[in-house]
Amino acid sequence: WNGASWTRMSSPNAPGNSFLNSVKAISTKNIWAVGSSSVNYPLLSQTLIEHWDGKTWGIVQSSNGDENLKADLSSVAVISENDIWAVGQLENKRYEYRTLIEHWNGQQWHSVPSPNAGRTIDGNALSESAGLSTTMVWAVGTLTLNDNDVSPDSAPLIERWDGNAWKLVPGARLITSLAP
Repeated sequence: WNGASWTRMSSPNAPGNSFLNSVKAISTKNIWAVGSSSVNYPLLSQTLIEHWDGKTWGIVQSSNGDENLKADLSSVAVISENDIWAVGQLENKRYEYRTLIEHWNGQQWHSVPSPNAGRTIDGNALSESAGLSTTMVWAVGTLTLNDNDVSPDSAPLIERWDGNAWKLVPGARLITSLAP
């Protein structure tokens, strides 16, 4: 967008299918986008992080978690150009769905340990993130308590970075009734 119209920009594609889920701008010359790419979708996927330097988009190596069958980043939060967080979900070789959090320190992306609630076999996923300072970054998502496709039982999953570690934040479970 140049203030008057949209222009199509070329961007790199990782091998296979590429999906971008979130984008945040620090400046006109420093923009980050996150998602996933897969050669064998939906069986195998890896994180995808792209960066705009003011002239071109480029793929930036991410840590992609460890021992993954699937990994996806769904949101990116910017504190500063040297403090960026990306959140999502991974499925490891034991078919456990776990939270995935990656951090940019100005030079490289690396995975940061994050808590998981309940039984990880059921599903932990982070879908959105927001940062206010180096000691207050939030990530929210869903804890799926069963794998019933018809009526899955789920609860909010809330995590907070306090400057040292990610911690679970107790969330309110919302129950609604359709009765008048």
